[in-house]
Amino acid sequence: LAILRQHLAEADQKIAGLQQFRADLQAHIERFERWLEEREHH
Repeated sequence: LAILRQHLAEADQKIAGLQQFRADLQAHIERFERWLEEREHH
């Protein structure tokens, strides 16, 4: 059971890392979209 709990903890860490990575990507995309919109309006 200890091994399974260890795997669960590792999975949680990987998920947290992926969520952070996804949030960073989302922020990049949104910034890029705003930049494109500003370019089109000028």
